[in-house]
Amino acid sequence: MCGRQVMYTVFLWGTYGKDSNTDLLTYLGHLTHTSTANYVAAGNCGPQCFNRYQKQIISNNPSGDRFDISLLFLCIKVACENMAGMSDPAWHTVGSQLENCLYQIKQQRNTVMHEELEMSEVEFQSKTRWLRQLLIDTLNSAQQRYAHVSTTELAEVTQNVCEELDLINSEPVGVDDLLMQCGPALQVDLIREVTSHLKETFKEDAFMDPLSFLSGNTLRLQIQKIFTKIRIVKGKQQGLQTEVKFKDLLSLVQGKSSRPQIMIIEGLAGSGKSTLLTLVTAEWVDGGVGTLQNLNNYQLLLRVQCRDSHLTTFKDLLEDLMLPASLEYRSLFTRLVKLCRILVIIDGLDECNDQSRHLVSDIVNQLQRVPDCTFLCTTRPEALQDFVHTVPKRYDVSIVQLVGIPMELRVEFVMRYFKEIQRVAELQGIPIGNSTTGKELVKIMESEKRKEHFRLPLNLVMLVWLFIFKSNIVNETTTQTELYHHTHQLCQEKLDERLANNTQTKAMNKRLRQKKLKTWLSEMYRTVLVALSKNQLILSEHDVGHLRHMCTKLDIPEDEVMSAFLNMKSTWTPVDVMEHYSAPHKGLQEYYGALYVMKTLQGDPASGGIMTALENAIGVGQVHLSMFQNLLQQVACLLHLHLDPVPDTLAEEVADLLHAAGVTRRDQWLDILEGSKASPAILSAIIRHFPVPPPALGDDDDDDDDEENIDIEDGRARSYSHLLPHLPPTRIKIDLNGDSECLLTPMLHDLHRHTCKMLQLWHHFHHPQTPRAASDHIIQQVLARGGIKVFVGQLSANVGCQLPTTLTHLRLAITTDLQAAIIPHLHNLPHLHDLGLHVGAEVTPGAVTSLPDLRDGDGGSSVFLRLSGVTSGQEERACDLTSRLQPPPGFWDIWFPRATLKEEGWQKVVEGLAVRGVRVEGVRVPTDSLTAAQWRHINILAKTRLGARSGVTRFDFKRRGWH
Repeated sequence: MCGRQVMYTVFLWGTYGKDSNTDLLTYLGHLTHTSTANYVAAGNCGPQCFNRYQKQIISNNPSGDRFDISLLFLCIKVACENMAGMSDPAWHTVGSQLENCLYQIKQQRNTVMHEELEMSEVEFQSKTRWLRQLLIDTLNSAQQRYAHVSTTELAEVTQNVCEELDLINSEPVGVDDLLMQCGPALQVDLIREVTSHLKETFKEDAFMDPLSFLSGNTLRLQIQKIFTKIRIVKGKQQGLQTEVKFKDLLSLVQGKSSRPQIMIIEGLAGSGKSTLLTLVTAEWVDGGVGTLQNLNNYQLLLRVQCRDSHLTTFKDLLEDLMLPASLEYRSLFTRLVKLCRILVIIDGLDECNDQSRHLVSDIVNQLQRVPDCTFLCTTRPEALQDFVHTVPKRYDVSIVQLVGIPMELRVEFVMRYFKEIQRVAELQGIPIGNSTTGKELVKIMESEKRKEHFRLPLNLVMLVWLFIFKSNIVNETTTQTELYHHTHQLCQEKLDERLANNTQTKAMNKRLRQKKLKTWLSEMYRTVLVALSKNQLILSEHDVGHLRHMCTKLDIPEDEVMSAFLNMKSTWTPVDVMEHYSAPHKGLQEYYGALYVMKTLQGDPASGGIMTALENAIGVGQVHLSMFQNLLQQVACLLHLHLDPVPDTLAEEVADLLHAAGVTRRDQWLDILEGSKASPAILSAIIRHFPVPPPALGDDDDDDDDEENIDIEDGRARSYSHLLPHLPPTRIKIDLNGDSECLLTPMLHDLHRHTCKMLQLWHHFHHPQTPRAASDHIIQQVLARGGIKVFVGQLSANVGCQLPTTLTHLRLAITTDLQAAIIPHLHNLPHLHDLGLHVGAEVTPGAVTSLPDLRDGDGGSSVFLRLSGVTSGQEERACDLTSRLQPPPGFWDIWFPRATLKEEGWQKVVEGLAVRGVRVEGVRVPTDSLTAAQWRHINILAKTRLGARSGVTRFDFKRRGWH
């Protein structure tokens, strides 16, 4: 501050004819030829003394009181009267002459700003004495140069400078001393200064547009308008897992211990890992007041994207994100940052290049002694353990799995994304393809949502874009590979439309354009594959140059072609702006690599197999299979699209390579079987590697471990219909939410070979048919083997009365008085300890009897009742039914789906149940049946009259599909 004050004083004295409200550029423009200022001596070159950035600063600050030392030094050389020439040796000649004094002040400023200064107390005192003399000499020389400056003014300025130096001299000098005495205050200042800067920097990361290359435009889609609930679990991949709500994610690590925390979020390609971190970033930018709880506890957020980082150290990252603060606080900066509560977001550990690998390692090592530090890292499963093994022992490490979007929310996610595209496209004036209301899209999703690959958000995103541009093929797109296939075809078609209107290619006929594009694509596939083999998702300058050269050679516009299949991102470095090209997503990069393999196999079938194709591109002995697990899965799923029939030799080779690459779990093989549409050759090859549970040891063996059972869910039913005939007899669990008729019919004749421990037909339970009992013919297939413990569905009286005594859990729908005859038989199930009954509107109170006395470990009821379709005027019937069904300990819960009652009706139900002595823990009613105020009234009534500790809950039955 003292040096700048002295420089500013000299500037004012040397431009004594300038008014403080007139900027320096205007002042210089009005100087006459009699002026001795170097600006006048420079003649026509005078305006070139300042660059554009300096001119802007000068214009914004007419008085110059905010100029830094470097700019003041330049202004003095250019504008002050009676100064040595711009290149005069006087500026650099040591002595007490004014020019050299000014130069030394400027040089001292550079030393302080750009070097880490460490000095002892003695050195500091010596330095301040030297600086004091330099500043006094400068003022004295200036006063001698400019006669209009009085000795009184000189004395006053000199006294101010000396007082400022005395104040500095009395302050602590070492970093430790400064932090001890001023640390909290400096930390507050730092946080205030950098938070707004970081939020402005990360504001651009609050948008998503993973497939912008399809539209040819950048659509800034707001992540908060798209994001819906995503399923996160903690626990074993196969086995007991705990559901984690997104809002509670940070609670898993906050307050856990005094040690720094690392949470690793693992998930498959396209599972929404980057999207989740984008949402975290967006909510932090908004002040941490969004969905994620306790996010506002973090004062600083640091973000690293492993795929495109050019930084290598923690210090590099801090300077890259907060350069102004880094320059201001210098040697204190890193130490002050470490005093803050920090959230570090690291996206894509599996995508690390050499630079980002060093960067991540340095960040982790630098922050291991910072207790208020939390890392959120994402990775694919295959790179998880490699990172965990490098984490210092000072950290607590927790791992969660990102499963994807729950089935019941997939339609909602698709519609949110579709509507946000429409909103932003209209806002930005960008025309898009299908501009309908999306009703057809909802219809498509309702029929497709149970497919396993649609749990991954990226697949849903691709489906939306295909619907927008090519809705006629959406119904034909039944696998993940077909999504990639049709998306890639769409890219080529959109590009060809643009090339047909491009001045460089519009004279070409379509066949020639497509031939040239095919040639370029083949080279792009190979280039991307080679980059993938080096774990490089960003193409090197050499690779980009090669692909550009190919465009030139083929006479096609390089920017148009490159942007159709690759994303370009600009990165600011201290030296330059760098342009990086990469595939839009790692999954697409692997798809491109798989297409290279398929092109090779198709081009010359006699050239060898899949491994040979990989080695031709990468090099013999250079193919590390663990890196190509997902690429090989793409190859397995592409074979049936490109080769019909699939040769047995290729099917066997790809299955063997996948196994060698680390594909061992059932869900991985099932994904491949789904993607290949159970091609006979692929199916036969997979069976050799498919893990089958060990033979059952008897009814008493522990079958709770998922490793000991085959689990058949909606998304896997089609695959298992092909697999079951080829598997040895084993234990299976069936858990279906969709229409069981469609899902189970293909495998019904094979069920009798296996022991079915669980049969959950939720569609039959939620939507029972009248009068037919939908589950009869299905359960009869599994009863032959015996051993069933869990059943959910709807049965006729005849079959229901024959329920096996092995049942422990039962959910049963009863829609007629005839079916109510099953209820007395429920008392004959000795192992039953959990019961749920869904009673329809047609059942009369006289047809039912009390339910069995079932209690949980605490002595409370473990009987749950669902009364559906209660309408106005049926309150008494509902109360009578409930009263007659009540078991001795009462009910755990009573739900009222499809009820149309309002406040008066619910009051009648609560009073009626209370009069009849019904006991219940909690009641659930449709969300739209009560306003918030009405709910509060009914909730209090239920707690006081029924003793319902959980009260009344408004529940969205429609969203769950139970309406």
